[in-house]
Amino acid sequence: MTLTKLKVLISNDDGVHAPGIQALAQAVAEVADVYVVAPSRERSGQSHSVTTTRPLRIVELDAPGKIQCMLEVDGKPADCVKFAVTSMPGFKPDLVISGINRGGNMAEDTLYSGTVGAALEATLYGYPSMAFSLHHFETWHLDTQMYTEAAKSALQLVELFARRPWGVQEEGLKCLNVNIPAIPFVDVKGVRHADVGKRFFQECFVKKTDPRGADYYWLDFGPHSFDTEMTAEVNLVRAGYVAVTPLRPSLQDHARQATLEQWLTP
Repeated sequence: MTLTKLKVLISNDDGVHAPGIQALAQAVAEVADVYVVAPSRERSGQSHSVTTTRPLRIVELDAPGKIQCMLEVDGKPADCVKFAVTSMPGFKPDLVISGINRGGNMAEDTLYSGTVGAALEATLYGYPSMAFSLHHFETWHLDTQMYTEAAKSALQLVELFARRPWGVQEEGLKCLNVNIPAIPFVDVKGVRHADVGKRFFQECFVKKTDPRGADYYWLDFGPHSFDTEMTAEVNLVRAGYVAVTPLRPSLQDHARQATLEQWLTP
């Protein structure tokens, strides 16, 4: 497999017009055939959910630069990947990537992430995948240049995959969750394997009243902190590394199988 022959599907959860997916798609399109299928608007926090109670509307957009195709879907991130790999005639990507997400997907956030959900959806159909997220520890306001710099780190991993591709065999790699620090590419210290960390937070729903007198509730994440293990993705990102964590879609806790059998034994 060569870079010129690599066929890459890109999706996200921030929406097809978000600066993260635009930067990622245009960077990867310099070395591979890129097809973008992404939500029509922001779908953050959708995890791996799919749309089952209504039809999906899909619109083809003008694809900028060297991008082969760009579709917007009025559905969720997993819908986009599912549609691309099942319903685009003859389409079989070599790699599915998702992002670049606004904000990190680390610790428990990995479970809620639509960016990660899109990547995991690809593995269900036998396609290797990567989810990319950009994290800044001081602000949520990430400018276009930050995404452009992050796309360089993402491109490095796509190029590495082109040289050393992997499938989704039972014992092999399936999905990589990649968190990138919001710093210039030249300042990135390297790429490190990372563990899924632990976040300590105080979530609550804040009660408000709308102009018509009806109560509503808005989720407030409150103050939070992360664990101090240096191998956790958040601490590697804080130190200036690109943190890469292998994921898989299976939720079975194999390590606790014996414990369950003991509990079930009369």
